[in-house]
Amino acid sequence: LAPYSDNVERPEHQQNNSTQTTEKINLSKTIYINIPSENINEDVASPIKCTLARSGNFDNNEIFYLSFENNDGRLTIPASLTIPTGASENIFYISTNNNDIIDRDNTVTLNVTSDSYESKHTYITVTDDELPTLTLSAASVEIAENEDLILTVTNEITEQEDVIVNINCDASSRFTYPEQVIIPQNEDRVSFTVHAIEDETADTSKDITFTATANKHIAGEAIVILQDNDIPQLELE
Repeated sequence: LAPYSDNVERPEHQQNNSTQTTEKINLSKTIYINIPSENINEDVASPIKCTLARSGNFDNNEIFYLSFENNDGRLTIPASLTIPTGASENIFYISTNNNDIIDRDNTVTLNVTSDSYESKHTYITVTDDELPTLTLSAASVEIAENEDLILTVTNEITEQEDVIVNINCDASSRFTYPEQVIIPQNEDRVSFTVHAIEDETADTSKDITFTATANKHIAGEAIVILQDNDIPQLELE
């Protein structure tokens, strides 16, 4: 089975041009939805060019109806698209609406229906371009050697999945602390304990920076003062 020679067949449609069977072959009328990427960032400046194609008889035009399920307003499509007589496909555009709000990534269902074709759907994930901020706070601004201090990581939003947070310190040899903590799903914070190591060496007080980072989040940091508890010995002559 070969397409009409004056039509240009899309490469992805060529694999079904031949088959072998001893039985009767039924050729179904099918809708094909071609979207360049299944992930769309909400800050895309230009509309995204997509293609809707059909198989079957092209002697008449065909109106197809497009709609979204679970759309939160960040995507816009035309309500309908007509493939004209003699044509196998037509183009349509998906536009994005950047709402400047911290949203979760959202998976949308694109449905295509018509009066003479079986409905078809595909999925698009809208990626948010605003990132939530992590805040790292300490129970006290100071900690002495051989003491514990509680730090708390707070997420700007609650999320439907656990958030893995990496903890770092610019004086890691002076403290023990967890390298990772988890903010559980549907919660916005987690606390953990750091311990200042007793090094038995006299030193001046230092500003120590702890940092909390996570994928697709803006990092947070907290500065605490490490007080040395080793008193230098004075000798009188």
